[in-house]
Amino acid sequence: MKVGYFLYDETCSGIIESQALDVVRFFNKETEHNAVLMAALPIRSHRQVKQQFEESLGDRILSAIALPQKLQVKLHKLEVKRIQQLIKRSNVDLLICRNATSCCLALQARALSRQNSPRICYDGRGALKAEAEEYGVYPKHLIPHLVRAEKTSVLESDHRIAVSEELVEWWKSEYGYASNKHSIIPTTISTLHQNFSPAMHREKWREKFGFTAEDAVMAFAGGKADWQGLDFWLPHMRDWLGNISTLNLLLLTPENPSIKEFQNEFPKRVVNTFVPHCDVLKALSAADYGILWRNPSTTNIVASPTKLSEYVQAGLMVITNHGTSVSRVVSANKLGICVDPKFQHSHPTMLASAKAEIGTFDFSKKHFYPQLMFFASRNISRLQESPF
Repeated sequence: MKVGYFLYDETCSGIIESQALDVVRFFNKETEHNAVLMAALPIRSHRQVKQQFEESLGDRILSAIALPQKLQVKLHKLEVKRIQQLIKRSNVDLLICRNATSCCLALQARALSRQNSPRICYDGRGALKAEAEEYGVYPKHLIPHLVRAEKTSVLESDHRIAVSEELVEWWKSEYGYASNKHSIIPTTISTLHQNFSPAMHREKWREKFGFTAEDAVMAFAGGKADWQGLDFWLPHMRDWLGNISTLNLLLLTPENPSIKEFQNEFPKRVVNTFVPHCDVLKALSAADYGILWRNPSTTNIVASPTKLSEYVQAGLMVITNHGTSVSRVVSANKLGICVDPKFQHSHPTMLASAKAEIGTFDFSKKHFYPQLMFFASRNISRLQESPF
C-alpha cells in the first residue's frame, strides 16, 4: 500500500517534523508500506521549505505551491483543481491530511474524479474552531472558511485520527459526528528519538545547568503562546520556590519580563535558556518533573501536547492539572500527578508519593499506527474489489 501525508501551506518546524515528516519516515523505515510527503508549500518560502523537508527525510517530496492566504477563499475552486493534480501524481492508496484545510481540499479534489481515488484520513490535531474562538490564532477573514473545512473533514472523511478521546467527544457535540471510524493516536515521540536513554545524559546536563544531586528540578519546554499556559502557572511558582528550598526551575522557553523577575528574586534557581530541537530531550533529562499545567479551555481539554511524550521519553514525572485529556492519560498510566498550580503544603508529599509509583507508557508510533493501517488495508481491499 502507498501512503501519502498531505500538508497545506505549512512551514518547517519542530511540530511539523515530529507530527508529519516523522510519520512518513515511520512508514518507510518501520513498516511494509511506502510513503511520500505531499505538500502545497507557502508561496514566499517554498524553495527553502522544500529543501528543509527533503533534507530531513533524505528523500524527495511531491510538492506544489499553495495560493497566498488572501486568495485561498476567493480562488478556492481553482485550488481544488490544482490539488486534484497533485493527488493524481501521487498515485497513493491512503491520503492522510494534516488539519482541516488540507483534508477539505483533498475531499473536494477527489469528488472531481472518482476513479482510482485514495481513501482520505483526516488527521485532527485539535479543535480548530475552539482555537480560533479562544486564542485568535487564525486570520479573521479565514475563520469561517476554516470552520466549514473542519466540519467537512470530520463528517466526510473515510477515517479520522483524533489525538484524544476528548476531541472525539467535541466532534460529536460540535458537529454531530456519529461514526466510529476513527483512531485515537496521541502526539507520539519521533522515531529518531524512540530509543533515547535519559540516564546517559542526565549527569552531564545537570552539571551544565548548575544543578546539584540534591536539587529537585521542574522543567517547562514550550513557547509563549497563550494556550501553553506560562501565565497560568508561573505566578504560583513564587510560593513553590519559597516553600521548597531545593526546588529549581528549568525553562526552555523564550525570555520574558515575568521570567526575568523570577530570576532576579531566586538567583541561580531559575534557568531560562534555549537549546536546539535536537538537544531538547537531553536538556529535559536534567530535570525531575515536567510542567504541563494548562488553562482548562476547550483547546487544552482536547489537546495532546508534544511535550507530554517528550517529558515521558526524557524520564520526567509529569505535573498537570485535572480536567484535560493530558490529566486522564497521566492518571491512567501513573505518569505523574494532577494538582492545581497554586501551592499547597501537601504538594511535596504528594509529589514524593507519586514519584515512588511512577509508571511507563509507550508513545512510539509503532504502538499506535497499526490500528490505522488495519482500517486502511481493509478498506483498500474493498475498494479494489468494488471501485466506487
